[in-house]
Amino acid sequence: MSLTYIENECDYVKDYYDFISKKILGLSLKDEFALLGLQGFDTSNRKIIFINYEHNLVHPFVPYPYNLIGTTPLEGTEYKYLVRIEQPNQFVSCSYYIEYSQPNIQNIKSLSLLNQFNSKIIYVPPILCCYSPESDNRNEYDVLTSFYILNPDGRPRRKILHDILLSEIPKYHNIPKVFGDELYEKFYKKSKILVNIHQTDHHHTFEELRVLPALLNGLIVVAEDSPLKESIPYHEYIIWCKYEDIVSKTKEVLDNYEEFYDRIHGQSSNLKEIISKMEDQLDIELKDKLTDEK
Repeated sequence: MSLTYIENECDYVKDYYDFISKKILGLSLKDEFALLGLQGFDTSNRKIIFINYEHNLVHPFVPYPYNLIGTTPLEGTEYKYLVRIEQPNQFVSCSYYIEYSQPNIQNIKSLSLLNQFNSKIIYVPPILCCYSPESDNRNEYDVLTSFYILNPDGRPRRKILHDILLSEIPKYHNIPKVFGDELYEKFYKKSKILVNIHQTDHHHTFEELRVLPALLNGLIVVAEDSPLKESIPYHEYIIWCKYEDIVSKTKEVLDNYEEFYDRIHGQSSNLKEIISKMEDQLDIELKDKLTDEK
C-alpha cells in the first residue's frame, strides 16, 4: 500500500506537510492514501488524509456560512466560540483529519453534533526538528516575530505591535518568509525571544505551527493568551499575557533572560520529556490508525 503526496505545498506550511508525509511514509500502510493540504491533486481511489491549517476558534461575530456554536466560553462575554470548519466537505468525507492544534481539537469535540467524526481526528504537533535548545550565540537578535503583516488597515494589530517593538527594542527583527533549516540556523539559534500574537481580534487558535519549532530551538516564547491553552501539552513553558501587555512582558523577559531561560530550558525543566512523550504518542496513533500493526 502507498501514500500519494506532493512536493510543492505552499511555502508557509511546506515544512509541516513534509514532516507529516515523512512520518506516514515510514509506516507499513494498510490502504492507498492521499495526503491533501492546500494544493489539490488527483485523489481517486485513495483514502484522503486531510490537513487543516486554519483557525477553528473564531468569534461568533465573524460572518461564516456554517454557524456552529461550540461550548468554549469567549472570555468576558456571554458568548461561545464558533467551531469553524474551514472546509466542511473535506472534514466530512476524508478518512482522517490532521490537526496541528490541540485547542482546535478540543473545540471541535465540544460540539456533540460533530462527535461522529472524532475518531478520524489526529493531533500532529509540529515537531519539525529535534529538541536542541543549546546555542553558542543568542546575542544577534533579542526579539523575533515571524508573522505576515496583511492588510494593516483592516487588520492592524500585528502592524501596531511590529512598530512598537521596532521603536523600543533595538535588536528586534520580523522574519515572515523564512522557513526550515535557514530559519533555525540563521535566526532561532541566534535569538532569545519569539513573540507570537493572534492575526486578528477574532481568530484565537494558538499557532503551534509557529511556536513549537521556536521552543525546539531554545527560544523563549511570549504569546498572547489563547482559549483552551491548558490542552497544549507544553503550555506551562509558554509565557502568556494579554495583547496590551506583550511589550512590557517581553521587556521583562529580556531583562531577566537567564532566569526565564533556565525555567523553560534548564536542567530542572520537563520540556524535553514532554516533547518526547508527544513524539511517542504521535507514532502510536499514526501506526494504530493507518496500519494493520497495533
